[in-house]
Amino acid sequence: MSIDKEYQEHLRKEHDGSKWGTTGDKYSGDWVRRILRDRPYIQSVLDYGAGKGTLGRAITGINEWVDYDPGVPEIDTLPNRRFDMVVSTDCLEHVEPTHIEAVIAQIGSRAGKVVALDIPCYETGSKFMEGPYLGEDMHLIVKPPKWWKMMTDKYLTDFQLFSMETIEKLSKGQYKERVRLIYERL
Repeated sequence: MSIDKEYQEHLRKEHDGSKWGTTGDKYSGDWVRRILRDRPYIQSVLDYGAGKGTLGRAITGINEWVDYDPGVPEIDTLPNRRFDMVVSTDCLEHVEPTHIEAVIAQIGSRAGKVVALDIPCYETGSKFMEGPYLGEDMHLIVKPPKWWKMMTDKYLTDFQLFSMETIEKLSKGQYKERVRLIYERL
């Protein structure tokens, strides 16, 4: 699976010199720490769509934490091996719709034991100001939790859904929904 080069260049511009990609620990840190606490056998983690790596820097007690993000030049090469867990937070909604199936399958191919996904299900209200998605919301895929479950069930075939949690929070007068999915290898 390869990312559209024009979109990848746009992602790099978004990450460069902005706060974009810095919310990993803020929104998902406690959740990921609970997953790791409950599964002490997890000693290697791949953060797929790590942004600026804030989640990995906030997590302790793991032997190996590897960040991957196609929009950040220093970490834009996906390791070609498995990790005990692949975590992806605030990432899948930014994937080009034509690539989402391949990305979910790719995440599964890198996970040895657990896949943990935290996905916003709402528009950001911020639009792309340039690039191939000019004028579109920065969350390219805005779908309800049931849709995300259907997609992940379809492409994480070697895994079983362990838990699905939907979170609603009031922000700026609107309810914003996220879905958190944990899959474990069969």
